[in-house]
Amino acid sequence: MGHEKDWLEPPRRRVVPKIGKTISLLEDLLGKQLYHNSQSRNNQFVGRIEMNEEEFEQVLDNAGYERNPLAWLKRNSEREIEEGSWRSLNGEMQTHLIFYDGEKAPNANTGELFIYAHYEYRWDVHPWKHLVGEDVSYKDGVEEVRKMLQDEGINYDFIQPG
Repeated sequence: MGHEKDWLEPPRRRVVPKIGKTISLLEDLLGKQLYHNSQSRNNQFVGRIEMNEEEFEQVLDNAGYERNPLAWLKRNSEREIEEGSWRSLNGEMQTHLIFYDGEKAPNANTGELFIYAHYEYRWDVHPWKHLVGEDVSYKDGVEEVRKMLQDEGINYDFIQPG
């Protein structure tokens, strides 16, 4: 992790699970799982890029994305914890971009990132709508991030991890 704002990630990895314990109590009271625990799934897959984490974080900075400091830690199908959580703001909504380095994926090459995205309410504007996953769109998030990659001249393919 060489990006200047990577100092945010260690505290996020300590604090967010603690907040999650409180949310789990709320889930028990409501009798349903809330959106915060969701996994990155195939319908959120944007693509695979041949770029390291530091280079990609610079691209995200240049494209107007910002770190998502209180985002829940996501996992992919290999149970790998995400390497980064970023967002692009659009009024009361955001495109949430998550990426993995494929460390646990069979046959993944070093220097590749697997990118996932979804479009949702912002947690800092509509916390409840965000928490329950109201109006989440995987399609819109994926399309926006693919457009950003194209605008930034970054080639991607559709080969998923695993």
